[in-house]
Amino acid sequence: MRLIDNPKNIITPIALIIVVYLLNDTLVDLVVWLFHTLFILMHTLIEFSEHALDILIEHLFHTDPRTTEIIVFYIMLLAGVGVTLKLMWVLSHWFSTFIEQQIDFWHQEKNKMISTWQAHSVIKKLKCSACLTISLFICILWLLN
Repeated sequence: MRLIDNPKNIITPIALIIVVYLLNDTLVDLVVWLFHTLFILMHTLIEFSEHALDILIEHLFHTDPRTTEIIVFYIMLLAGVGVTLKLMWVLSHWFSTFIEQQIDFWHQEKNKMISTWQAHSVIKKLKCSACLTISLFICILWLLN
């Protein structure tokens, strides 16, 4: 009933559904382009930091190019391992928080459904059960034909 009170609450989701339905290939291309652009930017940033580190190590320690490459490789490897470990820790924390929220949401919805079901009269429970049984029977018949 709340959706009918405010037309904006109905128009926005319907417009989004229509846009997604009509422009799905364009939206997929846009998402792929965004991921590609992010990948290119990350690669450029890594190359820039590697080059800057090369120059810094050559000037600070007066090393030849081969030794500089080896030092930069191990520094970049250490940085990559550190970033990966931090990312794994953050993602595991976010994932556990998400799972806890989903479990809480499921318990709330389950309790809401149980209280709603217990509030119905026996006649209404029979009507709901009959509708569900008939619907499932029709779906199974439709799938098997």
